[in-house]
Amino acid sequence: MGSYGAPIYEEVHSRPRVLDPKSQPKPWRETPLIESEPLSKLAGCRIFLKLENLQPGGSFKS
Repeated sequence: MGSYGAPIYEEVHSRPRVLDPKSQPKPWRETPLIESEPLSKLAGCRIFLKLENLQPGGSFKS
């Protein structure tokens, strides 16, 4: 294993200290809510489904 020295002053102070979260891109997409009529009738109340399978991350398993 290599050894690591103390950071150089210029390296530490040349980087931004706090990132503005509003300026950063979101890693997710706003996905729609849709009402499921068959489930709503079966349950006797309104049932909504959140379509997370539309997220671009590719984590949805079919």
